[in-house]
Amino acid sequence: MGDFSAQAPHALIWALFVAGHLLADFVFQTRAMVEGKRKQPRWLLAHGLEVLLVQALVLLPFCPGLRAVLALVLIALTHVGIDALKVWTEERFGRRLLWFVLDQLAHLAVLAAACAWITASGVELSRFAPPSLERLAWIVGLYAFNVNGGSAIVSAVLDGLRTGTKVSGARAGHVIGILERMAMLTLVWLGEWSALGFVLAAKSVARFKELENRDFAETYLVGTLTSFLVAGASGLLLRALLG
Repeated sequence: MGDFSAQAPHALIWALFVAGHLLADFVFQTRAMVEGKRKQPRWLLAHGLEVLLVQALVLLPFCPGLRAVLALVLIALTHVGIDALKVWTEERFGRRLLWFVLDQLAHLAVLAAACAWITASGVELSRFAPPSLERLAWIVGLYAFNVNGGSAIVSAVLDGLRTGTKVSGARAGHVIGILERMAMLTLVWLGEWSALGFVLAAKSVARFKELENRDFAETYLVGTLTSFLVAGASGLLLRALLG
């Protein structure tokens, strides 16, 4: 068993909140939820319930109490409202990347407020965890973001470059993008800079023939560089957070 006495409750709860949010939005949120939210309110509610369950599983074993439970309920409710606003603005104004960023910033602002409220009058943390829990939360959270968060950014960037054409990537390409970001994030985190070129080279070899098409080559380059930028930034952030 670990001892939390030497750890800052605010920093730990913040890390757990962020990890829970990234897991809920980019790992456990299903494709049906993502697509259904644009059509029927029940999918927004289903996602809100999923957010509540994931955040509860991440936070409550280590920070039990009524205040934490109330904070999670408010987080889930505001999550539904923020996502509903995002759906509305995307349908009317486009600019998917802009609304994606603002959506995530709004969620993080709510989490920051909830974290401050929980710790405002002191908080009793459970001992049912190793002292390295905060580090683990950041690792899990950033890897979770690079599963579908990176894909969402790449898709939004490519959509912004197309006029009147909806980008629809194949399932295999989606999986390749996830594995690519996992490898990139890990290499940057570990400081293995020389190995980064091999990841890009391996992906390019598989697409060598298709790169003869100029339109495909440009789209491929933008998508790949965006994916690498997301993973690289995540790796640098992880290095900064963990020291």
